[in-house]
Amino acid sequence: MTTPNKKRLISFVVAALVICYLTGPFVAGALRIGDRLGPAIYPESFHRATYTIGHESLYNEKPREPFDTWMYRRPLFYELPRRLKSPKEREAYIEMARRNESPRLQELIKMNQQVK
Repeated sequence: MTTPNKKRLISFVVAALVICYLTGPFVAGALRIGDRLGPAIYPESFHRATYTIGHESLYNEKPREPFDTWMYRRPLFYELPRRLKSPKEREAYIEMARRNESPRLQELIKMNQQVK
């Protein structure tokens, strides 16, 4: 291959990868893959916005956020298991719910005990 063709091919591949990366959350929302928070490879606010747009464009409803997100870190990529937060982080969240007099405090405590 000549040098101009190599540069063109590399430019095309880079552009295709960038387009795939940017449209990933939209497609995931449209296909209901993962959740609104998304994988760790995306900034959370970017993923939340584009996932919501993709989901709303097909289903005319906002995607739900799982109730147990306070217990887990975002996965590295779609459909990979979420990683459990440390006991200290989970206890801090429960303490915050206790201070705010959350009506779901008992549910949070029960969920935390089930993963121990």
